[in-house]
Amino acid sequence: MPNIPTLHIAEYQSFTQGDIESCFRNLGLDSAKCSQKAQKIFADLQEFAEKNNDLLQCGKKALRAKNHVGLIQTKSGFCVEILPKTFDGNGFDTESQKCKIHKENNDKSHKASLNKQTFATQVGEFIKSLTTGRHSEAIAEESKLTESTRDSSSATQTQNDKNNTKPNSTESNDKDSKDDTQCPTCQIHHAKQILLNCLATLKDSPFKQSHIASLQSLNLPLLEVFIQMFLAELERLIHRGLKSDYVQIAQNRAFLKGKLLFNEQIKHNLIHKERFFTQSDEYSLNSAPNRLIKRTLEFLRTFSLSPKTRTKLDSLYFIFEEITPSSHIERDFAKCKNMRRFKEYELVLLWCAIFLRQRSFSAYSGSERAFALLFPMERLFESFVGYWCKRVACDYEVKTQESSKYLIAESKEAIDKSGGLFALKPDMVMRGRGKSNDEIIILDTKWKIPDSTNDEKRYGIAQSDVYQMWAYASKYAKKESRKESNQQSYQQQNTESKKVSVWLIYPLCERTEALQEKLQKPTQGQPKQWYFKASKDLDNPIGIALSFFPLYEQNP
Repeated sequence: MPNIPTLHIAEYQSFTQGDIESCFRNLGLDSAKCSQKAQKIFADLQEFAEKNNDLLQCGKKALRAKNHVGLIQTKSGFCVEILPKTFDGNGFDTESQKCKIHKENNDKSHKASLNKQTFATQVGEFIKSLTTGRHSEAIAEESKLTESTRDSSSATQTQNDKNNTKPNSTESNDKDSKDDTQCPTCQIHHAKQILLNCLATLKDSPFKQSHIASLQSLNLPLLEVFIQMFLAELERLIHRGLKSDYVQIAQNRAFLKGKLLFNEQIKHNLIHKERFFTQSDEYSLNSAPNRLIKRTLEFLRTFSLSPKTRTKLDSLYFIFEEITPSSHIERDFAKCKNMRRFKEYELVLLWCAIFLRQRSFSAYSGSERAFALLFPMERLFESFVGYWCKRVACDYEVKTQESSKYLIAESKEAIDKSGGLFALKPDMVMRGRGKSNDEIIILDTKWKIPDSTNDEKRYGIAQSDVYQMWAYASKYAKKESRKESNQQSYQQQNTESKKVSVWLIYPLCERTEALQEKLQKPTQGQPKQWYFKASKDLDNPIGIALSFFPLYEQNP
């Protein structure tokens, strides 16, 4: 692996020119060169921050990260990786928190893998803590999921056993594998694994389909991890076969082919009567999707990469050598939308959009001195919780960002009608199935750490969050209206309330473990719950509580 200078920081962590300079000192450069390089890089990052103050806060002597995670890489090759903050303290102590493999900077690395079977069990325990009186059904459904997951896991293990060429060294291989995949003391690897696992759950993104677990990725820079994902997907596309399409080609020919362009013919061939300027449709690989891929490969070749990644990139670039790179990116992307024959290109084109358009779910303004791939962490956490709840909560119907309820009606007569103003969009709504179909659980994810030290009664819950959750709960507590001929039964149906509970979901990590234990201690393992006083007139008072969603596999 090459020694690519990288500065690791956490959310809301500040860094100075001196921090950049120390990264170069670790590479063995002399002090004069370190200072010169650090000064130029810090100036480039300051320019980026001035244009994108929502992503990186600019100061005279320091820059401060915001709530976006990902990477910012300057044109000189220096990379700033912003990782999720799940630990106590101000930020990464880079040298002391690096594990042995990370310090050696070798090819041996930790896998960014998540044991889905173990984690599904943990999510099942989380869901059971939200439900009331339905534990046995949840456990039964969870067992089915665990069994199916175990079958797929066994198939993978069998394949790995076949690939093992040293049957007599099983014990040593298991030991090495354990050392390779576990990194309990390295906060950098730990935070990077959380980021990659969250990215894998994003909708309408190539991360969802990428085989992150197959990459030896935690010791690689984030940019190189993303590039390897793109190249792996491109390899799969090439194995299925690149597709050609009819392309309009206009050129000056020595023979008549296609449609004669009179204006161009007069312009170019007024003297040369033997030539014809024509336009024709030709079946060629030089289509819009292939041109975008070629442009992406050219763009990625400008970065400093490891020899392994560089070799794979060059080999794939050679396959596209005869294809012209896209000169009008947006126009070619527009053409791809109407190409039904290029369905297999969908994931690859999503990667092309990320690199070429630099679209990473953040309001990012282009800069000539820096390249950024940044993601709002609150959206990643919401996606992560929603994905796993849908996967595990088999006894519930789970919907994310539901917008069927409205806060305001346009007139008095329209109060009982659908539609309205200011749509309510709770992060997640879980509706019970079967006998308990009147049970509704509303979840609102919060990527922040409640400050319970200042107010013991409130446990750090923000007052604005409580107002927001009451708006959700009061609307969902009312029975959905149905068209019935009997007006009296219609009114009676609307007076019945559903069993609604509201939960604020925070990340379960080093910073929240103590608070979780504190909330569950007085209630013998069940989360402490409050009740909205405004719900006293309902048949079922609405409760609100805190819960903590796991981010990684917890040690038993």
